[in-house]
Amino acid sequence: MNGQATIALSSPPMVFTVSGGGTYCPGGTPRSVNLSNSQKGVHYRLYRNGVATGAVITGVEGGGPISFNNLTTTGTYTIIADFLPITGCTTSMSGSATISCTLTKPAEEQPVITKGVRQPLNITITAYPNPSEN
Repeated sequence: MNGQATIALSSPPMVFTVSGGGTYCPGGTPRSVNLSNSQKGVHYRLYRNGVATGAVITGVEGGGPISFNNLTTTGTYTIIADFLPITGCTTSMSGSATISCTLTKPAEEQPVITKGVRQPLNITITAYPNPSEN
């Protein structure tokens, strides 16, 4: 060895499947974006519409699925894996998850038609002072 440290990575980060998302509207239940598995020493970053968002999750010994939770912003989410000891060693995970909001307009009230319907008026008139000149 020539005194330089080397890091062996048998292959770039493995590709796993992105899932989750769904419909979220203000006041609803926040959504999650999930990754089917992970690798030890690999950092997973969530992207919304191509922009990094949220915290990085690091894969642990033995791997296992990971989730980015409490998402309330609509958009298309993807995940990119980054093996930090090797600069530029990133891999896009397979697929994406979409969070959307479909607002529904409440039903409009139907107007009450009263034209042509006669209803008695109940009017009470009181004059002050009594007696009054006007």
